[in-house]
Amino acid sequence: MQIQENHKKRFSERVLNVEGSKTAEMAARAASLVKAGHTDVISLAVGEPGFHSPYEVKEAAKKAIDENRTQYTPVDGIVELKEAIIKRYQRDYGMSFLASEVCVTTGAKHSLYNIFNCILNPNDEVIFFSPFWTSYPDMVRLANGKAVIVETTHRDHFQPQEKVLRAKLSAQTRAVVLNIPHNPTGATYSKQTLEMIARVLCEYPDIWVISDDIYDMLYWGDKPLTLLDVAPELRSRYAIANGVSKSYAMAGWRIGYVIAPDDMIVMLKRYQSQSMSCPCSISQYAAIEALNLPRATLTPQLKIYQERVNFCYQKLMQIPNIDCLLPETTFYLFPYVQPIIEAFGFKDDMAFCLHLLETKHLVLMPGSVFGAPGYLRLSCADEVAVLGEAMKHLSDYVQQVSVDASYF
Repeated sequence: MQIQENHKKRFSERVLNVEGSKTAEMAARAASLVKAGHTDVISLAVGEPGFHSPYEVKEAAKKAIDENRTQYTPVDGIVELKEAIIKRYQRDYGMSFLASEVCVTTGAKHSLYNIFNCILNPNDEVIFFSPFWTSYPDMVRLANGKAVIVETTHRDHFQPQEKVLRAKLSAQTRAVVLNIPHNPTGATYSKQTLEMIARVLCEYPDIWVISDDIYDMLYWGDKPLTLLDVAPELRSRYAIANGVSKSYAMAGWRIGYVIAPDDMIVMLKRYQSQSMSCPCSISQYAAIEALNLPRATLTPQLKIYQERVNFCYQKLMQIPNIDCLLPETTFYLFPYVQPIIEAFGFKDDMAFCLHLLETKHLVLMPGSVFGAPGYLRLSCADEVAVLGEAMKHLSDYVQQVSVDASYF
């Protein structure tokens, strides 16, 4: 208690009211086991691409270093990178944007954080659809806002329902966040769902739409629809947060961007100028080459992601009492395991995952950290040999705990 009181005196309530990344926490637990000498630890917890950055990207970075492009850049990014972003959206979406509608950041996460800080006043509400990416609520809290959750489940294919959405909207609602394709489920929104969301939002003209599109290139089925595809009239209050981390395997380069109405970009530049000056110059020049790559160059990786996701899905379906949708995007699976959790007497999905980690040295993310208790998130980006071992660990664990369930 004394420590907590000291914290209240020493630190802001904003920071004390949020938690660190649960994904990073699980990764740290796995690292501690490895450090202790356990060589059989397998982690499917972190959403990191299963490939290295493209050759062209690395060569561009080397060239930028050799040419001494190491000075500050414009706050909102170099002109050449903004042009590459604009051309990418024209090429892949048929959408035209101006340079004044683009702001380069240090990753899609930073893009979202900046947006929240620029649009939220104390106690303004932001709506997310659960399951949601684990960082959303805490980023909103850091911006003095309030997270409001609209629940979805695998039973309705993670499609939000109009009645539930309407019940959550209020005079305090400042933004609705979409994630297309979706982390942690790999789901996409149907045309009917997007039309419903657009129809509802047309009744609330002051609400921003924030679309987290960081996985937008990682699909091997039909191209996912966006809200702008069905409701281009929302463009004046639509902000896209994207980057190069996932599609181009550039997670560590830390380049993202926002595409939004120019008045939001003015505010983002103002905020960013006082918080980080500018994105990394070398990474910006490297990102140009990534964005100039046609989507066809990603086909080999997408085929491999599909094989890995399908492989894990087939293994999961061999385990009793697991229900899971098979996505055609990202590299995640989000199986429902609540019947197993209850049958084995675990308190919750976190207890299940911690026991799995301790006994089988397999790291999975509990659904509760994504706002969906009773699920697990598996990142299927690793090689099939590793994924095969992971699935064997999980299957063996369920069988073993089933025998020993009376212990709990």
